[in-house]
Amino acid sequence: MAKKALSYIFITFLALTLGACGSSSGGGDNNGNSGNTPPIGDLSGTWQVTGTESSPIPACDGVPINVIATIVQSGSNLTANGDDGSVLSGTISGNTVSMSGTYPEDGGTTVVSSLTATVAADCNSFSGSDVWSWSDGVFSCSGTSVFNAVRLTGTGCGVTIPSAPQNIQATSADSQVTVSWNTVSGATSYNIYWNTIGGVSTSNNQITNATSPYVHTSLTNGAAYYYVVTAVNAAGESVLSNEVSATPQVPVGPPSAPQNVQVSSGNSQLTISWNVVSGATSYNIYWNITGGVATSDNQITGTTSPYNHTSLTNGTAYYYVVTAVNSNGESVLSSEVSATPNASGNSGVLDTTFGTTGMVTTDLGGDDIGRAVAVDSANKIIVAGEFISGGSGDFALVRYNTDGTLDSTFGVSGKVITDLGADDRGRAAVIDSNGKIVIGGDSLVTASDFAVARYNNNGMLDTTFSGNGFVTTDFNNTAEPAMDVTIDLNGKIVAAGFAHNGTNYDFAVVRYNSDGSLDTSFNTNGMVTTDLGGDDRISGVATYPNGNVIVVGRSGSASDYDVAIVRYNNDGTIDTSFGTNGVIIIDLGGTDDRAREITFDSSGKIVIVGRSNGAGSNDFVAMRFNNDGSPDTTFGTNGVVITDIGGSDRGRAVVIDSSDRIIVLGTSNSQGGDDFAVIRYNIDGSLDTTFDTNGIAYIDFGGDDRGIDIVLDSNGMIIVGGRSDTGSGYDFAAARLLP
Repeated sequence: MAKKALSYIFITFLALTLGACGSSSGGGDNNGNSGNTPPIGDLSGTWQVTGTESSPIPACDGVPINVIATIVQSGSNLTANGDDGSVLSGTISGNTVSMSGTYPEDGGTTVVSSLTATVAADCNSFSGSDVWSWSDGVFSCSGTSVFNAVRLTGTGCGVTIPSAPQNIQATSADSQVTVSWNTVSGATSYNIYWNTIGGVSTSNNQITNATSPYVHTSLTNGAAYYYVVTAVNAAGESVLSNEVSATPQVPVGPPSAPQNVQVSSGNSQLTISWNVVSGATSYNIYWNITGGVATSDNQITGTTSPYNHTSLTNGTAYYYVVTAVNSNGESVLSSEVSATPNASGNSGVLDTTFGTTGMVTTDLGGDDIGRAVAVDSANKIIVAGEFISGGSGDFALVRYNTDGTLDSTFGVSGKVITDLGADDRGRAAVIDSNGKIVIGGDSLVTASDFAVARYNNNGMLDTTFSGNGFVTTDFNNTAEPAMDVTIDLNGKIVAAGFAHNGTNYDFAVVRYNSDGSLDTSFNTNGMVTTDLGGDDRISGVATYPNGNVIVVGRSGSASDYDVAIVRYNNDGTIDTSFGTNGVIIIDLGGTDDRAREITFDSSGKIVIVGRSNGAGSNDFVAMRFNNDGSPDTTFGTNGVVITDIGGSDRGRAVVIDSSDRIIVLGTSNSQGGDDFAVIRYNIDGSLDTTFDTNGIAYIDFGGDDRGIDIVLDSNGMIIVGGRSDTGSGYDFAAARLLP
């Protein structure tokens, strides 16, 4: 009852709120409301209302609100038709909505009273609260609700021209002036007008769509520049701000630190490069074989970019910072970079200091399928997955020392097998800030449920997690595997996969507190499912610093899958600012287009990899998106790169290196049988031809091999893992490549 009652209530609220943005004619109200302030605009259109019911009665408490309503407004009166069949009416005054109503629902009567809402100035959102009750003569329920709404269709209203920007400042530097100002309420952009004489007006030089602070470059030192700023929105442009001026000058102090410092590897040497710094006459390089380089470390003076650092030890990581120098002194340190020289002179070759050939396999005594890789703070490598014996699986982990030998301090001789009490599959691994190892997957209790286990550094289950070291979560007693797991900045564990809805699968996400309990601030019960209209399955998950969650996978049917991406707010609701109402569906031209994993580059752009059979057989796919979900057109073709390496090629996992190059692991049979395949892309999506052979490296363990996960260690070494078929069964497989 409560959920439906709440839906009706919020449709009512939506109607009122929409009314608040009614038409703003200058005449009196022709609908019997002449004593009210005219509505601020027309709210006609469709709206999505979300929120939560609160009630002292447990059965009615915590019910989520999610209603779509169509609003029709006439003067200060309006009607709202909800997607659940309700029809409500209300009135507004200015931007304030007030409403009450009584209507039949679920065999009883719902009464809404004291409903108030406030509409935003642009009439594209509102928020409010109400008091409600329901009774069928036998059972009664009452409580309050809070809600928010966003416009889905229709036009904004009530927008006025913004005021002029305040606190305008102009700061000079070498050949440039930085102009800044305070944010103006209601402004969507800003224009700067400038000249080399005072009295600037809109007829002078114009810079549109500026943001504060704005750096005006390529100016003449010693010449004065004058500026005014205006604020802009849909209603128009503000009056001019106060005028300010500044005069660029040759710097009288040390230059700024070098930017875009990069380092590339060669045989016993590294090449360091950086951008030219205005006013600098020379540069110093500081270096060491440990991170945190300072001016007290090794110094190379009087250098220019690029600089070749020779006579280095192959296989050892080197760390660098650069400073700019002139007669006034030395700049602060640049950002630190690192690289490892290697004998081949090219990156992407196997690191023969790992194992004997750069590769290791481990037999746990059954069919052993490695599915995830992680690296701890000591650069020890964990491969996790599934140990299968007698037709039933268990969580399985191995840990390798940096030389590829099994770490005897972990589990039993470097191996851990955990029976959660059913048929269990480990599918993902991550290490938390305390060095504890978190494994996600599924456990077949009554049906396949989400399963998460946490291990101490020695391989023992961490009993502070859910009391016994693991937790299982059931959505609806059907097949529900967790395909990926991550940890957000608050230490909360996010597992993502899919759950059956009775017909097909939906996206499914669970967030746990650090003790293993469900995080009830996430969709009220820690769990959320999303139906995209087809067979929907998550493969990868990532989190933002603010707690938002983004997931990727596929949606469609067995005959035609497309890439699917969804972003959730920190509270588990869909983030409607992303893509189209929080969702992106991409058809890459194939019948089996899949996103497998997601990560972010250093600028926060979204990087997704997977596969597509649009050209007939499967090919690697890499995609990059801006934060709002729009394609990053500086990458590949409209944000997409599809790479055919000559066979059935399936991209599976991704990592970003310190230069924002994209490294993708997958599987390809282009060399005969299935082998690990690793591709490295430059920032623009082109193949990095310095990486092994024309940007592609193959790893053949000697059998049917599947590359499934990839990470970087603190030296930038590329760690890949998966499984290899030895002929008598599967074994865990791992390899390390030079960066």
